[in-house]
Amino acid sequence: VEKELKRQIFTENPLDDEFEGNMEITIAKDKNNAIRGELLRVKNALALTVDRLGFIGYGVQHAADAAFWIRLEDASFVYVNKMACESLGYTDKELLTLSVFDIDPDYQQDSWPNFQQALKEKHSLTFETFHKKKTGELFPVEVTVHLARFHEEDYSIAFARDITERKKTEESLRFSEERFRQLAENTEDVFWMEDLKGKEIIYISPSFDRIWGVSREQLILNPQLWMDSIHPEDKSKIADLSLYENRQYLIAGKHKTEFRIICPDGTVRWILDRAFPVFNGKKELVRIAGISQDITERKC
Repeated sequence: VEKELKRQIFTENPLDDEFEGNMEITIAKDKNNAIRGELLRVKNALALTVDRLGFIGYGVQHAADAAFWIRLEDASFVYVNKMACESLGYTDKELLTLSVFDIDPDYQQDSWPNFQQALKEKHSLTFETFHKKKTGELFPVEVTVHLARFHEEDYSIAFARDITERKKTEESLRFSEERFRQLAENTEDVFWMEDLKGKEIIYISPSFDRIWGVSREQLILNPQLWMDSIHPEDKSKIADLSLYENRQYLIAGKHKTEFRIICPDGTVRWILDRAFPVFNGKKELVRIAGISQDITERKC
């Protein structure tokens, strides 16, 4: 296009050699300016990319979780962050001479091919395992790994979170639940727990079967059975269901009532029922619990 333009200009309007030479210089300068502009744009874009990578690298280096870049072929470390070093008790130089096999007793050379295959199939995995410190001490971790490919080689990008405190909390909760269950299942009274609306039975102890003459499974499937079993003359004592909806009387610890129930075989029993609120860690009311006691002998 440039040559054709010049041909037309000089054919239709012949100019002297000096003018033609000046035009050549002008065109060359325009080309150089365009190239310089493009190079500057690329340079600025590259600088921005480098800055972003540096920012990301800083974030990973100072992350709260341990980070490991692992060569998938042999499980060797090619990068570890600050938390990885602190959690395991190694320097970064020491860790970079080691592999997964040195810090995780659950992942060794004989099982590594299975891990490689699973990661290649799913591209991302999350699991719990144990890491071994330089001192030999083991601690539980939750690991999330992602498959990455760089320069025609596969890598595992792994983030490990120390879950020691979580495990302690879970163990404490299991112990409390077991202690509660042993107590609830060995008392003659009925211990019950329901949702805030009174529409779902969360727990009911075995004594319910004996006192009510109805299986717990039936009650869980149909919570209305509890209400249906109340003697007609006593239904008015708890018929104001709005109290069960707002739960203010329970929060104040005022719910305590006596009523009669009619069992499927016609037997009439007197029940003393106490209910109390259950709050979560944020002091929010989350469910209602109570104890129902058979006081028939006392009434008789």
